[in-house]
Amino acid sequence: MTQPAPDGAGPTVWTRFVAIGDSFTEGMCDDDPSFGHDGEFAGWADRLAAHLSEIARSHGLDFGYANLAVRGRKLADVVGPQLEDALALQPDLVSIVGGGNDILRPKADLDGLAARLEAAVARIRATGADVLMATPVDPADAPLVKATRGRAAIHTANIWSIARRNGAHVIDQWGLHALRDWRMWAEDRIHMTTEGHRRVSLAALEALGHT
Repeated sequence: MTQPAPDGAGPTVWTRFVAIGDSFTEGMCDDDPSFGHDGEFAGWADRLAAHLSEIARSHGLDFGYANLAVRGRKLADVVGPQLEDALALQPDLVSIVGGGNDILRPKADLDGLAARLEAAVARIRATGADVLMATPVDPADAPLVKATRGRAAIHTANIWSIARRNGAHVIDQWGLHALRDWRMWAEDRIHMTTEGHRRVSLAALEALGHT
């Protein structure tokens, strides 16, 4: 259950966080042995969960976390089966990041993506849970996906609009200039390194009002 900060001051304290999405949220290429377990990747969401757990426990609260993201999934999968499983866990915070695999297609239906994403965000908010989204990274310097920049920019604008209408939080990856440093990216230039995921987790924490 979401808890207000003591005396009603300060940022919210969450106790049940569920992450849904694709390879980005699964944590692809973040193979930090100090964070990974059973051969799995860590990733920004796992790192954010560690921060939120510390905050909850500092207030004497238990903390639960599940990462349901699966690499390669399109938005329909994220707002479909993954969202159903997430809501069944009765979270007070859900991160939903998707559409990146969809906008790789030149004829991606950006209006349709926005409509599906907003319906999912509204559904989560209707349960009383908070929502965390993320914009795409600006692909201006990325040779493999530079051609998607226009679509990524539209998707970014849609995410900000959805967040404003529904009271959601947003990780501003588009404006996170540290991610233009290739040391933040794995050899495939698609997924982030451990340091990239760490930077995003800190940006996520800030987006949630914690510094």
